[in-house]
Amino acid sequence: MDAAVQRTHDETEPLPWTEICERYPDQFVCLIDIVPIEPRSPEIRAARVVGYGPTRRAAFDPIRDTRSYSRWSVVFTGECTKPLRRPTSIVDDEAPSPFLRRRELIIVEAEITGPHGSTSRRLVFDTGAEATTLTPEVVEEVGYNPRDGHKPSKIHSAIGEEEGYWLHVAEFSALGVSTPNFALQVFDLDHEGVDGLLGMNFLRHFNFEVRPVERRILVELITEPTARPRDS
Repeated sequence: MDAAVQRTHDETEPLPWTEICERYPDQFVCLIDIVPIEPRSPEIRAARVVGYGPTRRAAFDPIRDTRSYSRWSVVFTGECTKPLRRPTSIVDDEAPSPFLRRRELIIVEAEITGPHGSTSRRLVFDTGAEATTLTPEVVEEVGYNPRDGHKPSKIHSAIGEEEGYWLHVAEFSALGVSTPNFALQVFDLDHEGVDGLLGMNFLRHFNFEVRPVERRILVELITEPTARPRDS
């Protein structure tokens, strides 16, 4: 079957998030035309499914070789039972301080832009992280690979020393602000429900107040040359 015909056949009609979870239980789904519960919320009201599978890579494969979709997101439909595998420290000159552990995770949405387009992903709002971090699968989907990294980074985690790298992405957007040519860390977090960490090298642009009970983050942008309010 022709690839274009196959993609059209596999693209669903808009589905409510609850129905997506029922159709594709405990799987990764690649979504387009996402309608959030409310503006800039990471919670999904409805979307179209263009791929699915047991891994992020499998879900993204059906659209990997096409430029038909400029924006997409790969999301896990189940609940992750693994503990978050987080770095306890980053050993290099940009992020020397240890990470802190917390009992609960606060998830926010971020948009990453690269040579192949943009994707929206769920990141942990992590004030204990010196560096914003994305998984290798995320940066691969927008067109980057390790050869694009500008320097390697050694990371100490609970299972020992591992290799990561620093990468400049074309644009990174979160909390209503877009930053071009943004430097972040690429590291495999090994956690199905998390695509990365929103760290202090981005959060330093803000004064913010986290209200977990209200599920709200109050944000005040501190104007700097590299950060600009995102168009509504």
